[in-house]
Amino acid sequence: MKILYIINNFNFGGAETVVFNLIEGLKKKNINVEVLVFEKTNTSLEMKVEKLCKIYYMNINIYNPINSLKIIPFLKKYDLVHVHLFPSFYWVAIAKKISFSKIKIVYTEHSTFNRRSKYSIFKKTDYLICKEIKKIIAVSNDVKISLLRTLKSSKNKIIVIPNGIDFKKFYPKNDSKLQIDLIQVSRFTYQKDQKTLIKAMTLLPDYIRLTLVGDGETKRDCEKLASELNLIDRITFLGYRDDINELINISRILILSTNIEGLPITLLEGMACMKPVVSSNIDGVREIVGNYGLMFEKGNEVELSEQILKLYKNQDFYSEISRKCYLRAQEFSLDRMIENHINLYKELI
Repeated sequence: MKILYIINNFNFGGAETVVFNLIEGLKKKNINVEVLVFEKTNTSLEMKVEKLCKIYYMNINIYNPINSLKIIPFLKKYDLVHVHLFPSFYWVAIAKKISFSKIKIVYTEHSTFNRRSKYSIFKKTDYLICKEIKKIIAVSNDVKISLLRTLKSSKNKIIVIPNGIDFKKFYPKNDSKLQIDLIQVSRFTYQKDQKTLIKAMTLLPDYIRLTLVGDGETKRDCEKLASELNLIDRITFLGYRDDINELINISRILILSTNIEGLPITLLEGMACMKPVVSSNIDGVREIVGNYGLMFEKGNEVELSEQILKLYKNQDFYSEISRKCYLRAQEFSLDRMIENHINLYKELI
Protein backbone atom coordinates (compact mmCIF):
# COMPACT_ATOMS: atom_id res chain seq x y z
CA MET A 1 0.00 0.00 0.00
CA LYS A 2 1.55 3.29 -1.14
CA ILE A 3 -0.26 6.47 -0.13
CA LEU A 4 0.30 10.13 -1.02
CA TYR A 5 -0.83 12.78 1.44
CA ILE A 6 -1.47 16.25 -0.02
CA ILE A 7 -1.79 19.39 2.12
CA ASN A 8 -1.46 23.15 1.60
CA ASN A 9 1.40 23.55 4.09
CA PHE A 10 2.57 22.61 7.56
CA ASN A 11 1.81 25.83 9.37
CA PHE A 12 0.96 25.61 13.05
CA GLY A 13 -2.63 24.41 13.16
CA GLY A 14 -4.94 21.63 14.26
CA ALA A 15 -5.44 20.07 10.81
CA GLU A 16 -1.70 20.07 10.17
CA THR A 17 -1.08 18.42 13.56
CA VAL A 18 -3.65 15.73 12.75
CA VAL A 19 -1.89 15.03 9.45
CA PHE A 20 1.46 14.72 11.22
CA ASN A 21 -0.05 12.32 13.77
CA LEU A 22 -1.53 10.23 10.97
CA ILE A 23 1.74 10.02 9.08
CA GLU A 24 3.64 9.07 12.22
CA GLY A 25 1.07 6.40 13.10
CA LEU A 26 0.96 4.93 9.60
CA LYS A 27 4.75 4.72 9.42
CA LYS A 28 4.73 2.71 12.67
CA LYS A 29 2.33 0.31 10.94
CA ASN A 30 4.81 -0.01 8.04
CA ILE A 31 2.49 1.73 5.60
CA ASN A 32 4.36 3.66 2.92
CA VAL A 33 3.36 7.33 3.07
CA GLU A 34 4.82 10.27 1.15
CA VAL A 35 3.67 13.89 1.19
CA LEU A 36 3.06 16.58 -1.41
CA VAL A 37 3.04 20.13 0.00
CA PHE A 38 2.16 23.29 -1.93
CA GLU A 39 4.04 25.78 0.25
CA LYS A 40 7.29 25.24 2.13
CA THR A 41 7.03 27.01 5.49
CA ASN A 42 10.11 25.73 7.37
CA THR A 43 8.11 25.26 10.56
CA SER A 44 9.21 22.82 13.24
CA LEU A 45 6.20 20.66 12.35
CA GLU A 46 7.32 20.50 8.73
CA MET A 47 10.80 19.48 9.85
CA LYS A 48 9.32 16.67 11.95
CA VAL A 49 7.43 15.39 8.89
CA GLU A 50 10.64 15.51 6.82
CA LYS A 51 12.24 13.13 9.31
CA LEU A 52 9.37 10.68 8.91
CA CYS A 53 8.92 10.49 5.15
CA LYS A 54 9.67 11.92 1.73
CA ILE A 55 8.16 15.37 1.08
CA TYR A 56 7.70 16.92 -2.36
CA TYR A 57 7.28 20.70 -2.57
CA MET A 58 5.29 22.39 -5.33
CA ASN A 59 6.58 25.91 -4.54
CA ILE A 60 3.60 27.52 -6.23
CA ASN A 61 0.70 29.56 -4.88
CA ILE A 62 -1.94 27.21 -3.50
CA TYR A 63 -4.70 29.05 -5.40
CA ASN A 64 -3.04 28.65 -8.80
CA PRO A 65 -4.96 26.20 -11.07
CA ILE A 66 -1.62 25.14 -12.59
CA ASN A 67 -1.31 22.97 -9.50
CA SER A 68 -3.67 20.46 -11.14
CA LEU A 69 -1.24 19.90 -14.02
CA LYS A 70 1.68 19.51 -11.65
CA ILE A 71 -0.18 16.90 -9.62
CA ILE A 72 -0.92 14.61 -12.58
CA PRO A 73 2.51 12.84 -12.62
CA PHE A 74 2.08 11.94 -8.94
CA LEU A 75 -1.22 10.14 -9.56
CA LYS A 76 0.63 7.37 -11.42
CA LYS A 77 2.88 6.50 -8.47
CA TYR A 78 0.44 5.75 -5.67
CA ASP A 79 -2.44 3.46 -4.77
CA LEU A 80 -4.40 6.21 -3.04
CA VAL A 81 -4.29 9.98 -2.49
CA HIS A 82 -5.48 11.46 0.80
CA VAL A 83 -5.91 15.23 0.58
CA HIS A 84 -6.59 17.73 3.36
CA LEU A 85 -7.99 21.27 3.29
CA PHE A 86 -9.22 23.64 0.59
CA PRO A 87 -8.11 24.33 -2.13
CA SER A 88 -5.85 21.26 -2.29
CA PHE A 89 -8.74 18.87 -2.85
CA TYR A 90 -9.92 20.96 -5.83
CA TRP A 91 -6.61 20.57 -7.66
CA VAL A 92 -6.35 16.85 -6.94
CA ALA A 93 -9.87 16.17 -8.20
CA ILE A 94 -9.29 18.23 -11.35
CA ALA A 95 -5.97 16.45 -11.94
CA LYS A 96 -7.72 13.10 -11.77
CA LYS A 97 -10.50 14.22 -14.11
CA ILE A 98 -8.32 15.65 -16.88
CA SER A 99 -5.80 12.79 -16.74
CA PHE A 100 -8.48 10.05 -16.71
CA SER A 101 -6.74 8.55 -13.70
CA LYS A 102 -8.41 5.72 -11.79
CA ILE A 103 -6.72 6.54 -8.49
CA LYS A 104 -8.87 6.65 -5.38
CA ILE A 105 -9.09 10.02 -3.60
CA VAL A 106 -9.94 10.50 0.08
CA TYR A 107 -10.63 14.01 1.34
CA THR A 108 -10.78 15.10 4.99
CA GLU A 109 -12.89 18.10 5.99
CA HIS A 110 -11.61 19.66 9.23
CA SER A 111 -14.11 22.48 9.72
CA THR A 112 -17.83 23.04 10.14
CA PHE A 113 -17.74 26.12 7.92
CA ASN A 114 -16.45 27.20 4.54
CA ARG A 115 -17.06 30.50 2.78
CA ARG A 116 -17.84 28.70 -0.47
CA SER A 117 -21.15 27.49 0.96
CA LYS A 118 -22.51 31.05 0.74
CA TYR A 119 -22.35 31.10 -3.05
CA SER A 120 -24.38 28.90 -5.40
CA ILE A 121 -21.60 28.75 -7.99
CA PHE A 122 -19.20 27.27 -5.44
CA LYS A 123 -21.83 24.84 -4.21
CA LYS A 124 -22.12 23.54 -7.77
CA THR A 125 -18.33 23.43 -8.09
CA ASP A 126 -18.01 21.48 -4.84
CA TYR A 127 -20.61 19.03 -6.14
CA LEU A 128 -18.62 18.43 -9.36
CA ILE A 129 -15.32 18.20 -7.49
CA CYS A 130 -16.68 15.66 -5.03
CA LYS A 131 -17.79 13.40 -7.87
CA GLU A 132 -14.08 12.61 -8.30
CA ILE A 133 -13.61 11.83 -4.60
CA LYS A 134 -14.25 8.31 -3.34
CA LYS A 135 -14.69 9.06 0.37
CA ILE A 136 -15.02 12.23 2.44
CA ILE A 137 -13.91 12.04 6.07
CA ALA A 138 -15.60 14.39 8.54
CA VAL A 139 -13.63 14.83 11.77
CA SER A 140 -16.84 15.13 13.80
CA ASN A 141 -20.58 14.62 13.50
CA ASP A 142 -21.04 18.40 13.35
CA VAL A 143 -18.69 18.55 10.36
CA LYS A 144 -20.71 15.81 8.64
CA ILE A 145 -23.94 17.75 9.20
CA SER A 146 -22.28 20.84 7.76
CA LEU A 147 -21.11 18.92 4.69
CA LEU A 148 -24.55 17.48 4.07
CA ARG A 149 -26.00 20.99 3.76
CA THR A 150 -24.05 21.52 0.55
CA LEU A 151 -23.26 17.95 -0.53
CA LYS A 152 -26.54 16.12 -0.04
CA SER A 153 -25.90 14.00 -3.12
CA SER A 154 -22.62 12.82 -1.61
CA LYS A 155 -24.08 11.64 1.70
CA ASN A 156 -23.09 8.02 1.04
CA LYS A 157 -19.48 9.13 0.62
CA ILE A 158 -19.23 10.93 3.96
CA ILE A 159 -17.97 9.04 7.00
CA VAL A 160 -16.99 10.28 10.45
CA ILE A 161 -13.54 9.54 11.86
CA PRO A 162 -12.99 11.73 14.94
CA ASN A 163 -9.61 13.26 15.63
CA GLY A 164 -7.56 11.47 18.24
CA ILE A 165 -4.66 12.28 20.52
CA ASP A 166 -1.58 10.41 21.65
CA PHE A 167 -2.01 9.58 25.33
CA LYS A 168 1.72 8.83 25.56
CA LYS A 169 2.35 12.54 24.95
CA PHE A 170 -0.67 14.12 26.63
CA TYR A 171 -1.42 12.87 30.12
CA PRO A 172 -1.62 14.39 33.61
CA LYS A 173 1.69 14.99 35.34
CA ASN A 174 0.92 15.08 39.02
CA ASP A 175 4.32 16.44 39.95
CA SER A 176 3.88 19.53 37.75
CA LYS A 177 3.73 22.87 39.52
CA LEU A 178 1.23 25.33 38.05
CA GLN A 179 3.06 28.29 36.53
CA ILE A 180 0.47 29.46 33.98
CA ASP A 181 -3.05 30.57 34.93
CA LEU A 182 -4.84 30.55 31.57
CA ILE A 183 -3.51 29.19 28.28
CA GLN A 184 -4.80 29.20 24.72
CA VAL A 185 -2.95 27.21 22.05
CA SER A 186 -4.00 28.17 18.53
CA ARG A 187 -3.06 30.06 15.40
CA PHE A 188 -3.67 33.79 15.44
CA THR A 189 -6.51 34.14 12.93
CA TYR A 190 -9.98 35.65 12.90
CA GLN A 191 -11.30 32.12 13.34
CA LYS A 192 -9.57 31.65 16.70
CA ASP A 193 -10.73 35.00 18.13
CA GLN A 194 -8.06 35.59 20.80
CA LYS A 195 -9.40 39.15 21.10
CA THR A 196 -12.44 38.00 23.07
CA LEU A 197 -10.15 36.26 25.56
CA ILE A 198 -7.95 39.35 25.83
CA LYS A 199 -11.02 41.50 26.55
CA ALA A 200 -12.14 39.00 29.19
CA MET A 201 -8.86 39.60 31.03
CA THR A 202 -10.05 43.13 31.90
CA LEU A 203 -12.90 41.54 33.88
CA LEU A 204 -10.68 39.14 35.83
CA PRO A 205 -8.61 39.82 38.95
CA ASP A 206 -5.13 41.24 38.34
CA TYR A 207 -3.45 38.11 39.72
CA ILE A 208 -4.81 36.00 36.82
CA ARG A 209 -2.43 35.92 33.87
CA LEU A 210 -2.80 34.61 30.33
CA THR A 211 -0.38 32.83 28.00
CA LEU A 212 -1.12 32.75 24.27
CA VAL A 213 0.76 30.15 22.21
CA GLY A 214 0.92 30.37 18.43
CA ASP A 215 1.51 32.79 15.59
CA GLY A 216 -0.40 34.16 12.63
CA GLU A 217 -1.81 37.18 10.86
CA THR A 218 -3.80 38.61 13.78
CA LYS A 219 -1.04 38.35 16.39
CA ARG A 220 0.09 41.97 16.04
CA ASP A 221 -3.48 43.21 16.38
CA CYS A 222 -3.86 41.14 19.54
CA GLU A 223 -0.61 42.51 20.97
CA LYS A 224 -1.84 46.02 20.18
CA LEU A 225 -5.18 45.34 21.89
CA ALA A 226 -3.41 43.98 24.98
CA SER A 227 -1.34 47.16 25.13
CA GLU A 228 -4.37 49.45 24.68
CA LEU A 229 -6.15 47.65 27.53
CA ASN A 230 -3.08 47.93 29.80
CA LEU A 231 -2.75 44.15 29.90
CA ILE A 232 0.74 43.81 28.50
CA ASP A 233 2.12 42.76 31.92
CA ARG A 234 -0.57 40.09 32.34
CA ILE A 235 -0.46 38.50 28.88
CA THR A 236 2.48 36.55 27.46
CA PHE A 237 2.73 35.89 23.72
CA LEU A 238 4.92 32.80 23.34
CA GLY A 239 4.80 32.23 19.58
CA TYR A 240 5.30 28.72 18.17
CA ARG A 241 6.22 26.05 20.70
CA ASP A 242 6.99 22.34 20.42
CA ASP A 243 6.48 21.61 24.12
CA ILE A 244 2.69 21.99 24.13
CA ASN A 245 2.17 19.01 26.44
CA GLU A 246 4.53 20.53 29.02
CA LEU A 247 2.90 23.96 28.79
CA ILE A 248 -0.60 22.54 29.23
CA ASN A 249 0.48 20.52 32.26
CA ILE A 250 1.78 23.60 34.08
CA SER A 251 -1.40 25.55 33.25
CA ARG A 252 -4.49 25.85 35.43
CA ILE A 253 -7.18 26.25 32.73
CA LEU A 254 -7.14 25.76 28.95
CA ILE A 255 -9.23 28.24 26.94
CA LEU A 256 -10.33 28.14 23.32
CA SER A 257 -12.03 31.37 22.32
CA THR A 258 -12.96 30.50 18.75
CA ASN A 259 -15.51 31.27 16.05
CA ILE A 260 -15.25 28.16 13.84
CA GLU A 261 -14.09 24.60 14.53
CA GLY A 262 -14.30 21.04 13.28
CA LEU A 263 -13.07 19.02 16.25
CA PRO A 264 -10.36 21.06 18.00
CA ILE A 265 -7.34 18.96 18.87
CA THR A 266 -6.10 21.47 21.44
CA LEU A 267 -9.20 20.93 23.59
CA LEU A 268 -8.63 17.17 23.58
CA GLU A 269 -5.00 17.71 24.54
CA GLY A 270 -6.00 19.85 27.50
CA MET A 271 -8.67 17.40 28.60
CA ALA A 272 -6.22 14.49 28.36
CA CYS A 273 -3.91 16.40 30.72
CA MET A 274 -6.86 16.62 33.16
CA LYS A 275 -7.29 20.36 32.72
CA PRO A 276 -10.73 21.98 32.75
CA VAL A 277 -11.45 23.51 29.37
CA VAL A 278 -13.51 26.61 28.60
CA SER A 279 -14.52 27.13 24.97
CA SER A 280 -16.96 28.89 22.68
CA ASN A 281 -20.36 27.24 22.39
CA ILE A 282 -20.21 26.41 18.68
CA ASP A 283 -20.54 23.43 16.33
CA GLY A 284 -17.53 21.14 16.56
CA VAL A 285 -16.96 22.11 20.21
CA ARG A 286 -20.30 21.16 21.78
CA GLU A 287 -19.77 17.62 20.54
CA ILE A 288 -16.77 17.08 22.81
CA VAL A 289 -17.10 19.73 25.53
CA GLY A 290 -20.84 19.71 26.20
CA ASN A 291 -21.64 18.21 29.64
CA TYR A 292 -17.93 17.90 30.37
CA GLY A 293 -16.12 21.25 30.18
CA LEU A 294 -17.51 24.78 30.24
CA MET A 295 -18.73 26.86 27.31
CA PHE A 296 -19.64 30.48 26.64
CA GLU A 297 -21.38 32.38 23.87
CA LYS A 298 -18.79 33.07 21.19
CA GLY A 299 -17.51 36.63 21.27
CA ASN A 300 -18.95 37.20 24.75
CA GLU A 301 -16.05 38.20 27.00
CA VAL A 302 -18.34 38.73 30.00
CA GLU A 303 -19.64 35.16 29.97
CA LEU A 304 -16.11 33.85 29.34
CA SER A 305 -14.77 35.69 32.41
CA GLU A 306 -17.65 34.34 34.50
CA GLN A 307 -16.88 30.75 33.51
CA ILE A 308 -13.20 31.22 34.38
CA LEU A 309 -14.10 32.67 37.80
CA LYS A 310 -16.35 29.68 38.55
CA LEU A 311 -13.29 27.46 38.30
CA TYR A 312 -11.17 29.80 40.41
CA LYS A 313 -13.69 30.28 43.20
CA ASN A 314 -14.64 26.65 43.79
CA GLN A 315 -11.89 24.03 44.05
CA ASP A 316 -14.37 21.16 44.24
CA PHE A 317 -16.03 22.36 41.03
CA TYR A 318 -12.60 22.75 39.42
CA SER A 319 -11.71 19.16 40.33
CA GLU A 320 -15.06 17.84 39.09
CA ILE A 321 -14.74 19.52 35.69
CA SER A 322 -11.10 18.40 35.39
CA ARG A 323 -12.10 14.79 36.02
CA LYS A 324 -15.01 14.94 33.54
CA CYS A 325 -12.74 16.41 30.86
CA TYR A 326 -10.12 13.72 31.42
CA LEU A 327 -12.66 10.90 31.11
CA ARG A 328 -14.13 12.45 27.96
CA ALA A 329 -10.70 12.69 26.31
CA GLN A 330 -10.18 8.94 26.71
CA GLU A 331 -12.83 8.40 24.03
CA PHE A 332 -10.63 10.08 21.40
CA SER A 333 -7.69 7.73 20.96
CA LEU A 334 -5.06 8.38 18.29
CA ASP A 335 -4.63 4.62 17.86
CA ARG A 336 -8.33 4.27 17.08
CA MET A 337 -8.18 7.15 14.60
CA ILE A 338 -5.23 5.59 12.78
CA GLU A 339 -6.83 2.14 12.74
CA ASN A 340 -10.02 3.61 11.24
CA HIS A 341 -7.98 5.26 8.51
CA ILE A 342 -6.10 2.05 7.73
CA ASN A 343 -9.36 0.11 7.50
CA LEU A 344 -10.75 2.71 5.07
CA TYR A 345 -7.62 2.59 2.89
CA LYS A 346 -7.78 -1.22 2.72
CA GLU A 347 -11.46 -1.07 1.82
CA LEU A 348 -10.78 1.31 -1.07
CA ILE A 349 -7.62 -0.32 -2.38
